[in-house]
Amino acid sequence: MVHFNSEAVGLGQLFAKLEPVVKAYARAQTRKPVDVLLRLNAEGYKTAAGVPWPPRLVHFLLALMFNDPKADKQPETRPSSP
Repeated sequence: MVHFNSEAVGLGQLFAKLEPVVKAYARAQTRKPVDVLLRLNAEGYKTAAGVPWPPRLVHFLLALMFNDPKADKQPETRPSSP
Protein backbone atom coordinates (compact mmCIF):
# COMPACT_ATOMS: atom_id res chain seq x y z
CA MET A 1 0.00 0.00 0.00
CA VAL A 2 1.60 3.19 -1.19
CA HIS A 3 0.04 5.21 1.64
CA PHE A 4 1.90 3.17 4.27
CA ASN A 5 5.08 2.33 2.40
CA SER A 6 6.63 4.30 -0.47
CA GLU A 7 10.10 4.87 -1.86
CA ALA A 8 10.32 8.11 0.13
CA VAL A 9 8.95 6.81 3.45
CA GLY A 10 9.01 3.23 4.66
CA LEU A 11 6.49 1.60 6.96
CA GLY A 12 8.94 1.61 9.86
CA GLN A 13 9.67 5.31 9.41
CA LEU A 14 5.98 6.14 9.19
CA PHE A 15 5.21 4.19 12.36
CA ALA A 16 8.16 5.65 14.23
CA LYS A 17 6.87 9.11 13.41
CA LEU A 18 3.14 8.53 14.00
CA GLU A 19 2.98 6.03 16.85
CA PRO A 20 3.95 8.49 19.61
CA VAL A 21 1.58 11.08 18.13
CA VAL A 22 -1.39 8.72 17.90
CA LYS A 23 -0.75 7.29 21.37
CA ALA A 24 -0.64 10.84 22.76
CA TYR A 25 -3.99 11.46 21.09
CA ALA A 26 -5.35 8.32 22.76
CA ARG A 27 -4.15 9.51 26.17
CA ALA A 28 -5.97 12.79 25.48
CA GLN A 29 -9.21 10.85 24.72
CA THR A 30 -8.93 11.20 20.92
CA ARG A 31 -9.50 7.62 19.87
CA LYS A 32 -12.15 7.41 17.16
CA PRO A 33 -10.79 7.21 13.61
CA VAL A 34 -12.62 10.36 12.50
CA ASP A 35 -11.21 12.34 15.43
CA VAL A 36 -7.68 11.03 14.85
CA LEU A 37 -8.08 11.87 11.15
CA LEU A 38 -9.02 15.46 11.92
CA ARG A 39 -6.05 15.94 14.25
CA LEU A 40 -3.50 14.27 11.97
CA ASN A 41 -4.57 16.40 9.01
CA ALA A 42 -4.87 19.61 11.06
CA GLU A 43 -1.34 19.11 12.39
CA GLY A 44 0.04 18.46 8.90
CA TYR A 45 0.81 14.74 9.11
CA LYS A 46 0.71 13.00 5.74
CA THR A 47 0.63 9.41 4.52
CA ALA A 48 3.78 7.85 3.05
CA ALA A 49 2.46 8.99 -0.35
CA GLY A 50 2.41 12.59 0.89
CA VAL A 51 -1.36 13.07 0.89
CA PRO A 52 -3.72 13.94 3.78
CA TRP A 53 -5.09 11.00 5.76
CA PRO A 54 -8.42 9.66 4.44
CA PRO A 55 -10.84 8.01 6.90
CA ARG A 56 -10.31 4.41 5.76
CA LEU A 57 -6.53 4.61 6.07
CA VAL A 58 -6.78 6.05 9.59
CA HIS A 59 -8.95 3.07 10.49
CA PHE A 60 -6.22 0.72 9.19
CA LEU A 61 -3.51 2.73 10.95
CA LEU A 62 -5.25 2.47 14.30
CA ALA A 63 -5.87 -1.25 13.80
CA LEU A 64 -2.19 -1.81 13.04
CA MET A 65 -1.10 0.16 16.09
CA PHE A 66 -3.55 -1.07 18.69
CA ASN A 67 -4.69 -4.58 17.78
CA ASP A 68 -2.86 -7.15 19.83
CA PRO A 69 -1.85 -10.08 17.60
CA LYS A 70 -2.02 -12.38 20.62
CA ALA A 71 -5.72 -11.63 21.02
CA ASP A 72 -6.41 -13.08 17.56
CA LYS A 73 -5.03 -16.48 18.52
CA GLN A 74 -7.15 -19.09 20.18
CA PRO A 75 -5.83 -20.35 23.49
CA GLU A 76 -4.44 -23.83 23.43
CA THR A 77 -6.78 -26.43 24.79
CA ARG A 78 -5.43 -29.63 26.13
CA PRO A 79 -7.42 -32.81 25.80
CA SER A 80 -8.79 -33.91 29.10
CA SER A 81 -7.15 -37.01 30.49
CA PRO A 82 -9.38 -39.96 31.37
